[in-house]
Amino acid sequence: MKSFNYLEKKALNSADRLLVILHGYGANEYDLFQLSDAFTRKSYVVSLQAPYQLYPESYAWYAIHFDEVKGKWSDIAQAKEIVEQLHVFIQALKEQYQVRYIDLLGFSQGAILSYALATKYPQQYSKIMALSGYFNKELNEVSNDAAFDQLKIYASHGAEDPVIPLSWSAEIPSVLDELNIEYEHFVFQDMGHTINQENLNSLVQWYYLFE
Repeated sequence: MKSFNYLEKKALNSADRLLVILHGYGANEYDLFQLSDAFTRKSYVVSLQAPYQLYPESYAWYAIHFDEVKGKWSDIAQAKEIVEQLHVFIQALKEQYQVRYIDLLGFSQGAILSYALATKYPQQYSKIMALSGYFNKELNEVSNDAAFDQLKIYASHGAEDPVIPLSWSAEIPSVLDELNIEYEHFVFQDMGHTINQENLNSLVQWYYLFE
């Protein structure tokens, strides 16, 4: 089993949930770990570091070819491999923490992987927070059992995102409707490729709506 470096924060109370954070391309496990305090009321939190180093303190989950068009942007073979490695590692974390539920918080490339993990293994994941990403149909191998009743998805995007344009995520609602997955979809005006306070307040409120 491939091992990933990670940071962890304990739940404030007895918890049966583990929230796994997947950072974006070019970041590291510290990037979103600052958000962890917002979730520890009911969850343990683990922030993983991607395996491919771009330069010091900068990592990627899989290669992106910036000189290509959207259809060839991502190294799909490498991305599919990391989906499997992440799934095995996260399930091992589930046993380590002795929790019942696994939630995912992914930003950008981490959001793309969160969709892929949740739709391929829908019975193994619960709440998905996918921020500033999109549903990559080449990468996503949607489960044939169509058992998505456990999944709840929070999707958000900045209207002014210059890295992953809003149009790339525009089809997310129709995809999730087709799969009959419960979701909330938000577009934040005057927000770029980031998480602003309005976005953070919204996703934390959504996270605590469900047990």
